[in-house]
Amino acid sequence: MPPRLTIRPLAPEDETEAGRAHAELEAEGFSFLLHRDTTTAFDDYVTGLHRWERGEAIPDGFVRASFRVAALAAAIEDPPSPAGTIVGRISIRHELNDWLRRRGGHIGFGVRPRYRERGIAGQMLAAGLQTLRAEGLPRALVTADEDNHTSRWVIERAGGVLENVDTSEPGLAVARYWIDLGAG
Repeated sequence: MPPRLTIRPLAPEDETEAGRAHAELEAEGFSFLLHRDTTTAFDDYVTGLHRWERGEAIPDGFVRASFRVAALAAAIEDPPSPAGTIVGRISIRHELNDWLRRRGGHIGFGVRPRYRERGIAGQMLAAGLQTLRAEGLPRALVTADEDNHTSRWVIERAGGVLENVDTSEPGLAVARYWIDLGAG
């Protein structure tokens, strides 16, 4: 049975735990803390994410987005982790620009290595899809590197239908899936 999660906005008090998650995933080439400038105070980074979600001060080339962390709702034994431990993150893009249409999609997610294969990614994806469904989107684009079989399996299990594999960027093949949200 997957651990119960709380999917919530990043908070200033998450700095240490989010920093650990970022370091773990950065070692794999994945950015946990999106667009984190370490010269900016963490509180200011969090404030910026909240403004971005409200559609304020969005950098050129970006869209309104929600950044959420997945935290354990209760302690687990393996690995020993207290309630509140951040185990993953999800980024929900409320609209698509040209780059997101080709590469990034509406939703991006990542799970810390020691918490993988526990149903966490599926829970995070479901939460992101629910957010987009509540906004009235009829379908969502979700992508994964072509060779990331686990992410592709999670997307397919959520109803993802492969549209194509984008190879327009040398050295990078991205599988593009559409998920019907039954909205709109």
